[in-house]
Amino acid sequence: MIRLRMRSRRGAAMALLIGMLGLVLSAVRAEDARPADLVRVYADALASNAAFQSRLAQVEAVDQVHLQAEGQLLPQVGLVGTYDYIDEQIEGRYFGRVDVDNQDSFERALVGVQLTQALYRPELVIARDQAELSRAQARFELEADENRLMIEVAEAYFGVLSAQDLKAFAQAEVQALQTQFDQVQTRTAAGLATQVDLSAARAQTAVAEAGAVQAAAGLEAAYATLDQVAGQVYRSFKLLPQGMVLARPDPATVAPWLERARAQNLDVLSARITLRIAELELEKARKRRWPQVDAAAGAFRLDNGGGLTGDREETESRIGVQVKLPLYAGGSIQAKIAEVEAKRASTEASLRAAVQSAERQARLAYLQASNGLALVPARRTSLEAAREAEAATTGGFEAGTLTTADMLRVIRARYEAEREYSAARYAFMLDSLRLK
Repeated sequence: MIRLRMRSRRGAAMALLIGMLGLVLSAVRAEDARPADLVRVYADALASNAAFQSRLAQVEAVDQVHLQAEGQLLPQVGLVGTYDYIDEQIEGRYFGRVDVDNQDSFERALVGVQLTQALYRPELVIARDQAELSRAQARFELEADENRLMIEVAEAYFGVLSAQDLKAFAQAEVQALQTQFDQVQTRTAAGLATQVDLSAARAQTAVAEAGAVQAAAGLEAAYATLDQVAGQVYRSFKLLPQGMVLARPDPATVAPWLERARAQNLDVLSARITLRIAELELEKARKRRWPQVDAAAGAFRLDNGGGLTGDREETESRIGVQVKLPLYAGGSIQAKIAEVEAKRASTEASLRAAVQSAERQARLAYLQASNGLALVPARRTSLEAAREAEAATTGGFEAGTLTTADMLRVIRARYEAEREYSAARYAFMLDSLRLK
């Protein structure tokens, strides 16, 4: 039942992914038969992630608690029965008039049906209202878990794409430095370069090879993280296009985002419900002083096998009202009220903390997304400049006007720019998703 109800929310979450991250669904490698995209990985995670499935089960449990609370306000019908073997001896005056000296052993059985209906039980009404609030809270918490899982999946997915980029850059850098080393080796043999140049080229190549090994290990670690989060194994992915269009945060100022955080953040909404439940718990504790009124009805049959009244059968039907009013409970009622008041004060503080945390997260996410909007094109410009510098330096090196050190420096700068641009793109996508 819960799974069916949650489809709409899952669809909304996936729509958010599609709307924000539709650019991911592009540029497929030719050798991939069915590469995974972010929406597919997220859907698999919803179906397979153990922590999320645990939350679904908790929501189902809360639904049952609500049904239990409602059931307490409905008629309560049950069978009653007793069976006794009695060894009885009576001496004295029966009803103050007849002298009795009687001893008997006999069996006695009672069966019946009893019905009670709450007429005035404020604590049961409050418990039902609390259970209804708990249902709403459970769904907010489930939606918050969906959002957290969405971010976790996106971090793992982009982590894989980033690790793939790093591995490709590392391999390309090794290839470029190996080519440079071969050229320097040829020039050294011809007397056009020194042994120092050759050693520098060899050292840089070795460093790049070590980086390539590290990048390959990082990619395997990223694969493992994504597999664990989604509960599936993926090894081919749809990639971000190089010319991706950056979306400015909308609204374009931080104030509306802070207001949304205060009004719509799921942790804040859950904390507000927790406070309301605590307030109802205080009301319930105070109403323990009030009377409790139930309607009661029953039908009974007694089979008595002996004793002073002799062997007999009786039937009885009755209907009436039961009233309970506590007069003195050893101070437990007042102590309970004081306990609940303290807990309510704690939940009020927790709500303030949740609002402050939501505002801080919204402000940080907005700043990061806004900064990323400027950083990505800046990193791209830096990369283009690094590529141009590499091409110009290569021409100068081949013409003999620039040194091996110049060439090694621009190769390192070019691939560092590649890594920075790649990281900036993935960071912007994640920051935009966190802001939403």
